[in-house]
Amino acid sequence: MKWISLLTLALSFSSQLGLALPLEDVPLETLNLIRKLPHTGRGEGLDYSGGYLWEAEGNQKIIKKISPATGKVFRTFSSPTLYPESIIWITSEKMLHIDFKRPDVAVGTISSSNIVRWELLGKLRALGFGMAKRTSTSFWVSGYFSPKIHLYSYPGLSILRTITTPLDSVEDLAWDGTHLWASDYTDLNERVIYRLSPTTGNILGRYTLPGTSTCERIDGIAIRGEEMFITGKSCGLYVVEKPELLYR
Repeated sequence: MKWISLLTLALSFSSQLGLALPLEDVPLETLNLIRKLPHTGRGEGLDYSGGYLWEAEGNQKIIKKISPATGKVFRTFSSPTLYPESIIWITSEKMLHIDFKRPDVAVGTISSSNIVRWELLGKLRALGFGMAKRTSTSFWVSGYFSPKIHLYSYPGLSILRTITTPLDSVEDLAWDGTHLWASDYTDLNERVIYRLSPTTGNILGRYTLPGTSTCERIDGIAIRGEEMFITGKSCGLYVVEKPELLYR
C-alpha cells in the first residue's frame, strides 16, 4: 500500500501548489454501490431536487421526474426545444434548461396541475453540454466539446469565472458545495467520473462505476448528501456512496 500513500502525498502537494498531475497518475478508485435502479433511454443530464431525480431525455424530448428509491418514472414533462441537453433546479420553483443545438436558456415552472410553463431567460455565450447549480444566483455550464467549465450568474447570464480541466470534453456536471463532479464525453464505455477543483480545474479524484455492466457514456450525475446518482446513455441508474477525498 506504500505506493498509494506516495500517490496521495503527490496529489496533496500538487493541489497545494495549484499543479495538475497527468490524468494517468491520478489513482482510479471503484465507487461503493448502494443500489442499482432500472433506467431506460439516453439520459442527457440529471439533477436532484424536492425529493426527486429529474432527467433530460434527448430522444423523447421530455423531462422525467424519477423516484430516487425505485427508479420509477412518476411523470414526464415536455421540453421547450427539440433536444434537451441538461436541466437543473436553480431554485425550488424554477428549472433551467439548455439545448444541444442552440445557446438558449429556458426557465420553467410547474403548476399545481403539473403543467410546465417555459419562458426564454436569455442565451449562453456559447453552446453547453452540462449544468450544475452552485447557488440560487449562479450555475456551472460545461463547454461544447471543450475542456472548459464556465460559472454563469443567474438570472443575468454573465460569465463570472472560467476554469480549464485536463478532460477532453466535459459532459455532465454536479456540485457538492465544495467540488465539481464531471464526466468526459470522449470516455466511451470507460464508466469514469472525476472530482475537480472549482478554482483550478485540476482532477482531485478519478472513480469508476462498480461491477461490469455496460455504460456507453456517463451523462447524468446528481448528489443528495452522501449519495451520488449516476446514469447516462445505455446505462443503469447507479446509487453510490460519495467517496471521501484522498487528500486535502
